[in-house]
Amino acid sequence: MHFQALPKRFYEVKSMPTFILIKNHEEVERITGAHKPALTNAIQTHAPPAPAPTSLGEGSSKDESAASKDVSLLEYLDSTQLNCLNESDTHNIKSILGNKVFNTGKSYLESDSDEQLLINLYPSVFDP
Repeated sequence: MHFQALPKRFYEVKSMPTFILIKNHEEVERITGAHKPALTNAIQTHAPPAPAPTSLGEGSSKDESAASKDVSLLEYLDSTQLNCLNESDTHNIKSILGNKVFNTGKSYLESDSDEQLLINLYPSVFDP
């Protein structure tokens, strides 16, 4: 089976973009279409509470008051499992997400062949 057939067949994806939130191996919410408020609400509903802010780390913004209101899922990514098909060798997914801080530098993700990228993100194991 071709890898692109998996989401369509297994999750019955009929249109793009489709966001499927999976928790404890079960689908908890599905958003079809580019509806930012619905996606934000779904993430805030199903994500664990963010840890209390500590000191400013590398890559953190000096104006953390606005950023602290946003939910960041970077800390929940398993950086060893980051994968992006068609990524270039020099501008890959790990260069922007691998260090688990907001990308405030000049790093970016680029395709090595065409305009299509398939990104696989896996959460690290955590207790809700």
